[in-house]
Parts: sequence; C-alpha cells; structure tokens
Amino acid sequence: MSQVPDKMASGPAPAPRALSTVDVFCWRVLIWGLGLSTPLLTSLKPRRFIAGELDVAEGVGDLSYLASKGFYLLFLILATVALFRHLSSGDKSGARGRGFWGLTILLAALPTVSTLVSGGTLTLSLLGTLAIYSATYFMPTPSLEWLVRQLRVMLMCVFVYGSLAVAVLFPDWAWNPSYAEESALALFPMRLYGMAAHANSLAPLAIFVWMLGRFPGCRLRGEPVHVAAIVLVLLLSQSKTNLVLAVLLCCAYLLIRLNSLGRFKRYLGFSVIASSSALFLVYLFKFSSYASRIEDMMYDPQIITLSGRVPLWLLAVDMWLERPWFGQGLDAWSSKASLDYFDFLGWAATHAHNQILQVLSQTGLVGLAALLLWSRSFYRIVRAVPDTVRIPLYWTCAFYFLPGFTEVIFQYTLGQGATLLTWMLSVMVLYSLRIYSRPVTG
Repeated sequence: MSQVPDKMASGPAPAPRALSTVDVFCWRVLIWGLGLSTPLLTSLKPRRFIAGELDVAEGVGDLSYLASKGFYLLFLILATVALFRHLSSGDKSGARGRGFWGLTILLAALPTVSTLVSGGTLTLSLLGTLAIYSATYFMPTPSLEWLVRQLRVMLMCVFVYGSLAVAVLFPDWAWNPSYAEESALALFPMRLYGMAAHANSLAPLAIFVWMLGRFPGCRLRGEPVHVAAIVLVLLLSQSKTNLVLAVLLCCAYLLIRLNSLGRFKRYLGFSVIASSSALFLVYLFKFSSYASRIEDMMYDPQIITLSGRVPLWLLAVDMWLERPWFGQGLDAWSSKASLDYFDFLGWAATHAHNQILQVLSQTGLVGLAALLLWSRSFYRIVRAVPDTVRIPLYWTCAFYFLPGFTEVIFQYTLGQGATLLTWMLSVMVLYSLRIYSRPVTG
C-alpha cells in the first residue's frame, strides 16, 4: 500500500484542476444522496416509542428495503461513472491515498467477511459500501474549501433546519414524547429525533456542522443564526454524551485561546473561570435540589452500570472469546440477536457501545489489527498537513473519536447518522492527503 510522506509541503496547497459541470454534478449527487438517504430511509420505518425509548427491533418493510437498494444502485452507477472518467482523464494524482482508501474499505468489509467465515451469508450492503467509497476515491479532486462547504450546507439544510421543520410539521414522528420517564437528567419532557434515525445520531451531526465551520473559508452568511440553530437542535436532542463532549471541547478551546494571551489577561481569564465555576458548584450543592438528586443517583443501578453498558461490555467480551480471530460478524448485533439479549440486559442492544469491543466482537483480532493500521495511516496524514487545515482537523477528529469509549463511531450502513460522520471524516482526510502531499524540495 502507498505510504504517506513524512513531510508535506507547507504554505498554500496546489490548486486542484477545475471541476467540470459533470464533476460538480457527480459530487453533489454523492453528497446529497448520502445526506438524504438517512431521513428518507428513516421515514419509511415506523417509530414506536416504548418506555421512553425507540423500539429498535422493528422489522424493515418492503418499501424501506427497496429504497435502500435503490440508493445502493445509485452509488454503484456513480462509482462506475467516476471510474470511467478517472481512467479516461489520465490524471495520476488520484493514486495518492490508495493505502488509506484500501484500509478504509477493509474496515468496512471485515464484518461481512467475518460473517462468511462463521457460516453466514453475503449481504448486499457491502456492495453499497464499496460503491460509496469507490466513487469517493475515483472522483476528481476538488479544493478542500469547496468540499467542506458543500458538506456543511448539506448537513445544515437536512439535519439542522430540516429537523427543526419536522419538529413543528410532523411532531408525532419527530419527537420522543415521553423522554422524562427515561432519565432524571432530562431537560425537557420530549426528545428530538428529527431527520436522523435517533436523537443520539442527530446530536453529533449538528455538532459536526459547527466543527466544519472552523475550516478556512467555510463560514456561511448569517453564521450566528446558524450557530443558534445548531445549539437549539443539540439541546432538544438531549444526547448526554454529546452535550458533555461539546462542553469539554469548548472549555479546551477557551483555555487554549486564553493561554495565547498576555500574562495579565491570561491570569485574569483563568481567575474569572475558576471563580464562576466555584460559585456555580456552591449554588448547585447548597441552594438547589440537585445535591440530593446527585446523592440518590450514586446508588442508581443505571449510573453504576453506565446506563447498562457494563453488562453489555461483558457480553461483547464473551462474544470475542468465543471466536477470537474473526469474531461473530454481522450476526453479533443483528435485530434477532438484540431480542436474544433482551432477557439478559433488559433492553435491546444494537451495538457494543464501545468501538474496541465492537471491533473485537464482530471481527476479532484481525479487525483490531486493521483498525490500528488505519489509525496509524490516519494520524500520519493529519499531522502532515499545514496548520490552517491540521488544527480544525484535529478538533473534528477529537469530537469524532472521543465518544468511542461509550458509542460505536465507525458505521457503514445507510440510514445511520454515524455512517455520514465516518464517510465525511474519511473523505476530508483523503483529499487533504491528495492536495497537500507535494514532496518538500530544496
């Protein structure tokens, strides 16, 4: 596989060749096709809220099945067109990143391979994944600014403003109406699922819109209004993991900015933050009802087991030990398996809620080795691009990877919010490599 150069050129990137009308059309079909596949496929599946949660064991109807295959066919046609134009253009720059692209394909394909090894059957979803990433690889190289702006506009229209629109127009479908029964931390008795498959998928997509705005030249007109809409969607989704992560990243960003100021301003800023935090904690524990609630929560089984994750993690370890090399494949977290786990866990788990355990339970040690190789290639690319791109990429990567302790961040099935995040991060890194991988001369 091709190697990432240890040093890439500093300064402005070489300008990619101008995109033709056909190239622009293909790119927009890919971006908007992936973006719209999530709400369309989600809308074709009934949402049944049981005890404050979504009934994840709901079967897939014929219309939803046909729609997903239609999207796969669309991306297969797009990949064929991209390959034909790539071969006929004679442009060799697209060969850069072959190793990273190959490892990305390998990660996506390994669950299906493990399924075949364990005696399962081949699924057509693998063909769709190969088509999506092949189209991405063979498409002509756009400027990174153009690519990120297109991604940001799509996310803003579909998942931010689209979710707010359906919250008003189709409330029975967009809202979980009894979320207050599920969590003592609920800020509002309802939880917004919006245009995503789940509220926990909507929240990271909303944050990602803000993250993409950190790239040079990617702020949109009316940016304060867009940021306010993003914050509103994030709060209404009530995704605790993403809310905490957003606050932590904002605090880290603020501390970094303060550290760049002069000594007096830096100490003054730190003093204000420390004093405000102390006053808030005094109020929280002395003058509000939260102190007793927090004390009760310390004995809550949901808190002790991290909302039921600890038994789930033990179950995932047992799956891995049963088939240590290749794992259980896609059958490990299928709808049927989720129902089988219900008696043991008390809820239907559709994934391991931990990325490492997800990889081990599905693809075993072989999958873990592929993940480590992919991570090494990913890091070498990101660390070598100029600061103007590397710094926002680092922030975006931090937001993407940190939830991996309690969630599954690598997903490839159409209709899942994390599928979009995985693809967007991969395509940004791939094209960062292509644009900035000029060997340093002199």
